[in-house]
Amino acid sequence: MQEWNANNDGHTWLLQQIAEHEQETTEKLKLVCDSTGHEFNLNDVHEDQEEIVYFVLRKLQEFLDIKKERKGKKFEPVRLTVTGAAGSGKSRVVHVLTNTFRRIFGRNDVVHICAPTGAAANNAGGQTLHRLAAVNPFKPNEDIKGKKKDNMIDCFRFALMLIMDERSMITCENLGAAEKHSNHCTLW
Repeated sequence: MQEWNANNDGHTWLLQQIAEHEQETTEKLKLVCDSTGHEFNLNDVHEDQEEIVYFVLRKLQEFLDIKKERKGKKFEPVRLTVTGAAGSGKSRVVHVLTNTFRRIFGRNDVVHICAPTGAAANNAGGQTLHRLAAVNPFKPNEDIKGKKKDNMIDCFRFALMLIMDERSMITCENLGAAEKHSNHCTLW
C-alpha cells in the first residue's frame, strides 16, 4: 500500500484504493449529490476544509494498515466534531467523506449518518440516532439485548464511519449510549 503524505495529497493512494475495491462491488452506491446532480468528491473541498478531510483519510489509512499487519496493534477511533457557522461547508465535508468512503469500499454500509430528530436525519440522508444506535430516549443507559443487538451488529458489520449531524442537539446521555452500543456492535 502506498504511503499517504501531504506531498502527494493522498490522491494517488485514494485512486489505488478505489481501483482495488471497484472490481468487487455490485451494490448500487448511494452517493450524495448537490442540487445540480454533481456527486461530491475530493475536488469539491475548499482549502480550509482539506485539513479535516485529509486527517480523516490518514486515519483510514492507519486503520487499513493496522488491519493488514494484524500485529495486535489497536486502532484508536477518531471522535471529531466539525463546527462552523451556517454556510461554512460542514455538510460539504460530510458529503465528500461519505462519498469517498463509499467509493473506496464499494459499500453503502461503511458510513452511517444519524441525527437527533427525524427532520435533521432526513436532511442529512440518514436515520435518527435512536433508531440507528438502538437508544431508548427515555432510558438511554439501558443496555441493548436480543434482536435489537443482533440487528445493530448486522447494521454495523462493515461500519468505518458514524456521522452524527446536529451534534449540539444530542444529550450527553444519548451520545454516550450511542457510543456504548456501537462499540459493542462493531467488529473492529
